[in-house]
Amino acid sequence: MGKSFSSFCHRLPRETPHRSFPWAGDPPLTRLIGNFVLSAALSAVLLASLPNAAGAYAAEALPMPAKPEAVTLYPNRAMVTVRQTLAPGTGSFVLTFPEAVERASLAVEAKGNSVSGLVWDEPVEIPPPAGLNPERERLLAELEGLRLEEAGFFGMIRALEAEAAFWEKADAAKISTVEEMKKLAEAIVSHLPETQKPLPALRRKLKRTKERISEVEKRLSGMGSERFSLLSCRVVLDKTPSAPQELVYSYMLDGCAWSSAYRLDAIPGSGLVLFRQEAEVWQKSGFDWSGAKISLATVFPSRHLTPRPLPGWPVGPLRPQRLANKQRALAESVSGIMAEPLAASPVEPDLQETATFQQWDLGPRPFPSGERLRFTLVRDEEWKGDFRYILRPGVQDKGFLGVKAKLPAQRELPRGSAVYAVEGRVVGSAPFACNGNEAELFFGPDALVSATMRQVNRVGGDRGLISKERSETWEWEIKAVNGHSFPVNVRVEDSMPQPSEEAIRVLVSSEPAPEKDEKGFYVWSRELAPHGEFRIRHRVEIKAPEGMPFVPGR
Repeated sequence: MGKSFSSFCHRLPRETPHRSFPWAGDPPLTRLIGNFVLSAALSAVLLASLPNAAGAYAAEALPMPAKPEAVTLYPNRAMVTVRQTLAPGTGSFVLTFPEAVERASLAVEAKGNSVSGLVWDEPVEIPPPAGLNPERERLLAELEGLRLEEAGFFGMIRALEAEAAFWEKADAAKISTVEEMKKLAEAIVSHLPETQKPLPALRRKLKRTKERISEVEKRLSGMGSERFSLLSCRVVLDKTPSAPQELVYSYMLDGCAWSSAYRLDAIPGSGLVLFRQEAEVWQKSGFDWSGAKISLATVFPSRHLTPRPLPGWPVGPLRPQRLANKQRALAESVSGIMAEPLAASPVEPDLQETATFQQWDLGPRPFPSGERLRFTLVRDEEWKGDFRYILRPGVQDKGFLGVKAKLPAQRELPRGSAVYAVEGRVVGSAPFACNGNEAELFFGPDALVSATMRQVNRVGGDRGLISKERSETWEWEIKAVNGHSFPVNVRVEDSMPQPSEEAIRVLVSSEPAPEKDEKGFYVWSRELAPHGEFRIRHRVEIKAPEGMPFVPGR
């Protein structure tokens, strides 16, 4: 700025001639106005340069955030821990952080000392220094090359299309002789196909290049902005150390987290489910965390650390308005509970266990900013279980392969995406979570195991001479079929009527008689022989006293 400012001053006239100002009356007034204009111009130059200078100074003065010693990833954020050594005589110092830091979470510990003050400054936006994120720089270089390639393909296509258009629109009306007409026809036949041949291949290459550009731009977008902001905080110690002093500080950071991913592979012939758990981790701090000790914690850090207060239990006469208010308050309370995130829990019994959660230590790992990485936590653990086909002919014909698996220990596996497979072949994906030592799993439909439900009779009306009552009766025929060349276990299920009044009775006279499931189902369990079938005559009667109308439900 100094050179440009000097050259600007050198170019200004030493004295402004009296005749150059239209309002000039006497020379002193003219010189006064000229000096005012000169001062205004100089002030504008200085003011325009100040913000850039301040920004450059701030960027040079602020160091990059220190590389973490350890990072603990939670399902919704991360805790970064840094260890440094303070030089003797350092009574105050400045720490820098990515802008996504939670200021209130900063905890500073200096052995034998205490912190007497924390002073935060405003964010400063700076371009990332060279070499800070090698992967971003590689992707930017690749993107530049791809865009040049795209422009080249586009130019070649346009040139060939223009040449083809020239031959297609050749004006034969301007040709006066037959000989020239023949030459033009020969030229068109010769050149037009040659211009058309390369176009399909060039268009395919252009399409692939555009797709790759989109992929690279998406990855760069996941890494955050090319420019990022730093936050600084001045830390003031209670005592100025006279010797080198160890400093440890930690802070919470948004944009960094992990989630569970599972693979469940059913092996019905062996009565096993092969279970594998992986962790998908990501961070968008803008900095490379490779080499830091990575840990996964199974709890959502929450600002709600105290239990909800117990409500009062007033007893008094019923007032409609008061009742409506209490119902509204109850609904809001329930919706508030459901809005809070569900706490994830332990994944393995050999993890580090605290009073409220467990933590999985993975050790130092490569962890660049903007990348999504997968780490295997449990590799091919065997869960034993009895496989059977669930048949619900009242709603669908196909049987679904299921198993109630026994886990090796009590578990609370946090909710995550799962890939389901049967004997190594993927059959679908769905969310998965587990709480306890049993897991009921389903692996999709099997067209060779099916069941049909046909209604053969339906009767309704009033009965009885002295004590009349209303009744509804249904009769169905259920047929389960095994189309496999090996035996299978089936479990046929149908809904059980749930009377809302004690006076309503349910009578079942089915052949064979069903069991009653804890979920409110009628259940028939059988092993079907290869290409075998199983028939059920299912009869349900519902009775109610005279004058008690009821909704049959079916």
